[in-house]
Amino acid sequence: MDKSALVLAAAVAAAVIYNMTYVPPLSETGEKVLVYVGARDCGPCREFESRDRSRLIAAARSKGWRYQEYISPSLSVLNDPNHWPASMRWVYTGAHGVSGTPTFLLFDDRKLKRTVTGWRGLEQQMDKLS
Repeated sequence: MDKSALVLAAAVAAAVIYNMTYVPPLSETGEKVLVYVGARDCGPCREFESRDRSRLIAAARSKGWRYQEYISPSLSVLNDPNHWPASMRWVYTGAHGVSGTPTFLLFDDRKLKRTVTGWRGLEQQMDKLS
């Protein structure tokens, strides 16, 4: 295995260990991204993740949105940027922090377009996404 393959394998393993999704950098073409922010000690987050996440991912992709997520180790460190992976810090900066979980952030070309806290609130707005 060459060195670049080992580095990639280590990055993917780290993402799995920390319950994060590896996400390649956004292109410069104005990509639309739906970001889910949760926490391991958030009951509504766990419910969303087990019951509704796959449906949200499918709905977002059908509308041309890319899906990313960050699951914080706990609510107590949610707004500590040092706990966010480097590849996701633009989300934290662009949203100016996150006030609670579950939170859904809609970015277009890395510009925050909408913030929705709570799965039901986002579910009601999915039809408005373009």
